[in-house]
Amino acid sequence: YLNREKKEIIKNKGIAIEAEIEYQNLIDNYFKDQILIDFKHLDNGYGWVFPKKDSLSIGLGILNFEKVDLNKILTDYLRELNIRIKKDDFLVKGHPIPVYSDQTEFKRASNRIFLAGDAAYLADAFIGEGIYYSLVSGFAAAETIVDCLDSNSAETNYIPAANYELRLKNNIFTELKEAEKVARLFYNNRKIVQLLLKSRRDLLIIFMDAVQGLKSYSELGNLFNFFKNLFKIKI
Repeated sequence: YLNREKKEIIKNKGIAIEAEIEYQNLIDNYFKDQILIDFKHLDNGYGWVFPKKDSLSIGLGILNFEKVDLNKILTDYLRELNIRIKKDDFLVKGHPIPVYSDQTEFKRASNRIFLAGDAAYLADAFIGEGIYYSLVSGFAAAETIVDCLDSNSAETNYIPAANYELRLKNNIFTELKEAEKVARLFYNNRKIVQLLLKSRRDLLIIFMDAVQGLKSYSELGNLFNFFKNLFKIKI
């Protein structure tokens, strides 16, 4: 991690746990044709139910480092959803979520090493999305390498590390900073925000569009900032 302190690496890691349950092992299947996103069970995270081709993905993600018993919470979550299983041999997986934070900036490149995706801590702080940012940072690394080869850096004073960091700043960091603001506002004031989303369908649509990547976090952040000032809620 180049110049990253171990304590800072731990601090910015969330964690996700997921159960993969094959449809043939379900006694009832209420979720084959629907997706569920649930913010009730974790203070700084959410639960989900995603139908796949042959199985149901049920999981929980927490987006900051804190000690919680996710296995127990997942078991309780399955019970609450009335997920009845024929046999308890389904697969449970866990994985850290390397969450971006502008409070702990660090070098993501030297002139011979580029960190991209999870290694660069580019998962967003609101829902933990990282695939999009992995792709963008991967392309940025490739473009930087091509430019370096084309420019003959030894003669032109081309600095690959600085160029790569600039590409990340221009293409990724602004959106990730907005995601962090939205996360703080949402998770610190969840009851108020949920009440607003329940009472205003237009706001709920904007919210879900941002979660799906159809709208930017900047757009959602502008909306949330309006309500922050209106209701004097904390961030």
